[in-house]
Amino acid sequence: MTAHKQGSPSAHDGKTGITRRELLVNVLVGLTFLGPLATVVYSAVRYLIPPAQGIKGAAEHLQVALVSDLTAGQSKDFLYNDAPYALLRVGEEFRAFSKICTHLGCVVQWKADDQTFRCPCHAAVFDANGAVISGPAPRPLPRLKVEVSAGKVYVSG
Repeated sequence: MTAHKQGSPSAHDGKTGITRRELLVNVLVGLTFLGPLATVVYSAVRYLIPPAQGIKGAAEHLQVALVSDLTAGQSKDFLYNDAPYALLRVGEEFRAFSKICTHLGCVVQWKADDQTFRCPCHAAVFDANGAVISGPAPRPLPRLKVEVSAGKVYVSG
């Protein structure tokens, strides 16, 4: 018979493995690091692969301006299905784009001086066709259909 001496470093009484206390400590230490790690991984994935942005709601036919309201190079902001959009006049043509950046959803602004949309959050730049010029945006700005009739400008989804 072998007996453990008092003060022996082994608390397992001859069994292999870890004690419940050691298991609990290991689990708590692991969870302490797992939470922040999951947050970092999730943020990195959202940055590299942003969620798709699209036009929500029905294809509502909405009057947003008069032809005389805008001169070439100007824009007018409006809401369509509760989302911000911009109506542009490029020459004699009208175009309507979502103002929600396709990167992470910040609201872009039209800059008439260089005829671009600019995202204030991560420096994405879009041209007057909604195409990405530079920055992290993965897709062009979503576009609405524009019709001109009797001096009025209408948009639809």
